[in-house]
Amino acid sequence: MTSTHHPADEVTRIVSEICARDLDPSRDASENLRDLGVSSLKMIQLIGDLEGRFDIRIRDDEIGEENFGSLGGLIRFVEGKAKS
Repeated sequence: MTSTHHPADEVTRIVSEICARDLDPSRDASENLRDLGVSSLKMIQLIGDLEGRFDIRIRDDEIGEENFGSLGGLIRFVEGKAKS
């Protein structure tokens, strides 16, 4: 699915919904996703939501601290995947 919204805004919106928190990518980029409330179960939901929203496939070996450790890391990861 394509969108006119910037991927950073969409990723932040998805994480905000999953965490039930109002997040801002410029303010919360360095925040650890676990500290924001992303549990293991919520991580599964997050991955599914990102795959569906951006029409991407997230491999098991891509799920790690670099890509899923912080909101900013996740945004960069999704932006890179969405471009390929």
